Amino acid sequence: MRIKLNWLIMIIFVVVILMVLFIYLVVNYYRIDKNMAGSKKNKMTCQELIKVVVGTSEEEAIENINENGISYRMVGRDNKLFPVTDDFQPERLNIVIEKDVVLTATCG
Repeated sequence: MRIKLNWLIMIIFVVVILMVLFIYLVVNYYRIDKNMAGSKKNKMTCQELIKVVVGTSEEEAIENINENGISYRMVGRDNKLFPVTDDFQPERLNIVIEKDVVLTATCG
């Protein structure tokens, strides 16, 4: 009787583990599929985006940056440089604005 009870507990445990694994896989499949649907448009890298945003208006540049999913920070505006952290993030765009136009942009 005790052996049958142990087997039953083990079978229930395995079934529960398999159900949890199945639910995890289904949830992540839809999450991955949802993310890929939004990324079907070819997104530019930080280096490619520099060529697009330099010389454009601030509003247009930020729109392009956000469309491509790149993070950015303003490091200067109208002859004033802002204090920034010294960490290097290769997919972050640093932009300097002069008179509502992107003067320079760098990655990092």
